[in-house]
Amino acid sequence: MSTSTTNFELRPARFSDLSSIATVWAAAFFDDEIIGVIMHPYRKEYPDDVYWFLLRGIQERFWHWRHRFVVVTDNEKVVGAADWRRLGRGGEGMELARTDPRTPPLQQPL
Repeated sequence: MSTSTTNFELRPARFSDLSSIATVWAAAFFDDEIIGVIMHPYRKEYPDDVYWFLLRGIQERFWHWRHRFVVVTDNEKVVGAADWRRLGRGGEGMELARTDPRTPPLQQPL
C-alpha cells in the first residue's frame, strides 16, 4: 500500500505552462504515426526537434482567440494537456475584427 498522494488539478493553461505542455506532448507523440514517424523520421537522432516543433505550434495557438488550452497537474507539475478549438459559427463570436492589432496571425487573411 502506497502512502503517496496525488493532487490532480484541471485548470486553464498559463503562458508559463507552454514549455511543460510541449514536453508532455513530445513524450506522448514521439512515436505517433504522423507527428513522429512521418513528420520527424530522424527523431531518434534529433529528439529535441519534436519538442521544438510542438512548442512553436502551441505558442502560436495559445494566443488564438478560438483556442483554449487546459492542463492537468499533479502536485503542480503538468502531466497532461489539451487544446480545444471552437470551430464553425459558434466560434465566430470569439474572434476579433481582422483589423484589430490583437488578432493573431493565424486569423489574418492570407
